[in-house]
Amino acid sequence: MAHDQNLDWKQQQEAIRTGIKQRLTELDSSLSIRSTQSDVLNRAGNKVSVKVIHLGEIGKIAAGSSPQDCGFLQQTLDGHLFISGVEFDAKHVADLSADTLSLLPVDLDGSLVKKALSEKRTVMGWLKAGGGFVIPILAIALLALFLGVERLYSLYTLRSSPALINTVLADLQSHKNDEALEKVANENSPLSRILKCGLESINDGREVRMAKLETAILDEEPRLERSMGLLAALAAIAPLLGLLGTVTGMISTFDVIAQYGTSNPKLLSGGISVALITTQLGLMVAVPILLFHAWLSRIIERRMVILEQAINALLGIEKADS
Repeated sequence: MAHDQNLDWKQQQEAIRTGIKQRLTELDSSLSIRSTQSDVLNRAGNKVSVKVIHLGEIGKIAAGSSPQDCGFLQQTLDGHLFISGVEFDAKHVADLSADTLSLLPVDLDGSLVKKALSEKRTVMGWLKAGGGFVIPILAIALLALFLGVERLYSLYTLRSSPALINTVLADLQSHKNDEALEKVANENSPLSRILKCGLESINDGREVRMAKLETAILDEEPRLERSMGLLAALAAIAPLLGLLGTVTGMISTFDVIAQYGTSNPKLLSGGISVALITTQLGLMVAVPILLFHAWLSRIIERRMVILEQAINALLGIEKADS
């Protein structure tokens, strides 16, 4: 009887030893570290090939070349791996391997991430996040700037003082037609050309003079308003391109939602960035163009009023002489 009890005790001890060895083997396996190359979804929702560090049963880490490609990996219902959680220092994580993994830099409170994001938020990074629609919007901004500067330069270099009208009228009243014609011939501006047309037809009948002056002002109006229609069109196209970028970004966002769900907001950030940044940029470009167009239109209107005054003054002189 005692022999059977000793045998049962030895069997129990052997079972305990076997169980401890098995648990130690499982523990060693759960703590083993290895690395593989896998395709994962980064924080922007794009598929990238990165080195994956397997921390046993603890988890998996994506070790990419940028902060968007680094972080803990989670698995969707259909088996796709995506990066989520706190960001890692890409310079340290990129060199991790099964042999060198000793210290993993993790931002627990998020302060380092906030600091890194504030330092990385540059104009070029902001434009890059807007996607492909940023390029045509910027092209519109540059073209509008060129057209606006050209119009402004032309309007201010080819202007004449309204006092020229009074000078010409004074010469006409003093019967100094040649001197008046010489003064306007030395200038190259819409006002001087209108006055020159009126002086050259001073001896014609009123109807003929009126027809010539109206033809002259019709010739000057397109010159003053050159590129203004295109400038207004650019101001309208810029926000439309931004809206198109918004629609495209939202379509991309809904495609991500349909494929991966809404469990990870990081996957939606790419489409949302395109949607918001393109709209913002389109409005930022369109508003200054509209203001500049309104200012130039006001200048052109004042020039047209001066030309009308010149025509009325020339016809009034003819009527007084008759």
